Amino acid sequence: MLLTDISSRFTGLAPGDVDREILDAQRKICDALGLDLSALWQWLPENQGLITITHLYRRLEGPPVPDLINASEYFPYLMNQLLAGKVVVLSSPAELPAEAVRDRESIEYFGLKSIANFPLWVGAGPPFGLVSFHSMREEHTWPAEIVERLQLAAKTFANALVGQDGVVYQKDLGEDTAAQAPRLAEFDPDKSWTAVQAP
Repeated sequence: MLLTDISSRFTGLAPGDVDREILDAQRKICDALGLDLSALWQWLPENQGLITITHLYRRLEGPPVPDLINASEYFPYLMNQLLAGKVVVLSSPAELPAEAVRDRESIEYFGLKSIANFPLWVGAGPPFGLVSFHSMREEHTWPAEIVERLQLAAKTFANALVGQDGVVYQKDLGEDTAAQAPRLAEFDPDKSWTAVQAP
């Protein structure tokens, strides 16, 4: 089974190998389910409304995906759901409630036909990010069994991103790291990961 194989690849994985394995898992899941895009986003520690993309698999071209986005502004309904720890699965943007006008506009701008968003967290802590899976060519149904398996994949990613010391490891944001997230601390020697202390 694909997700069993993915889970086993994260067992005992060194922090420096997490990036590669998450990206590979995103690609494999999309290929197996006929999906076009998977993105893993993490909140900035100073402002949970701001999220940064840390892992992206995209099969098709589309509008540029910003490295940093104010999710509270562009996806207010979805962001509230995720911060509450809720999974959001939509076969079509038309399934959004009437009050989610801004979310619908943003979804249409990015060319997303179907959405499955899963919060990332470990234990009883609050979500520190999300992983999403999308179809861009046509609407996609999400059987309960597939949603359950994608939740397991999200949990696997979350566990891989959180060290044994309870610190969330997040990719370096480049030159803007200091300005955007002053509490980030360097973690590994090649400076590709940073430790984000829980607030």
